[in-house]
This record gives sequence, C-alpha cells and structure tokens, in this order.
Amino acid sequence: MTAIAERTAVDRRFRRTWLQASKNTEWCLPGCVIGGFGTIAYFRFTGISWPTLPIMIFAIVNGLLTSIALETAILGRQMGLRTAFRTATGMSFFRLSTWM
Repeated sequence: MTAIAERTAVDRRFRRTWLQASKNTEWCLPGCVIGGFGTIAYFRFTGISWPTLPIMIFAIVNGLLTSIALETAILGRQMGLRTAFRTATGMSFFRLSTWM
C-alpha cells in the first residue's frame, strides 16, 4: 500500500511533465500511420510486385522514420533540435520495442 502512495505522490509532483510527455507521445501514431500506410499504398498503387514480408518490413522502417521526423519537428519547438532528435529517437525505439 505504501508503494502506491509513493507512486501517487510522484505523479502529482510531476503532473505537468507527464501531461507534456503524453502530448508529445501522441505524435507517434500519426507518424507511424503516415509512413507505414504510405509505403503500403505506394506499393499497391504502383503495382510493384514484391512479396508481402519485405513490404511490411519496409513499411515498419518508414513508419519509424516518419514518426521520428514528426516528433523531432514537434519537440524542436520545446528544446534544441539535437536534443529533440535524440529524445524522439529514444521514444520511438522504446515504443517499438514495447509493441513487439
């Protein structure tokens, strides 16, 4: 029970930070969707006949890169561009590893 009370105290103390982090994290989904679905749509509309697995791998990589680019642009308004890139890269790879 004390662990829950301690965790709640930390959450209250850093509420503003957690809210900002959640807003920044929301940009992952549009970035991934644009990169992933854009890649799949490109292969479908151009008629390139690759096997499904390479297309899906390519879509995942493009989704990750698009997500990092979008998050870097958003975070670049809040911090330096280099720090924003490092933060976006860390966030994206962490989310990717937790989803798999």
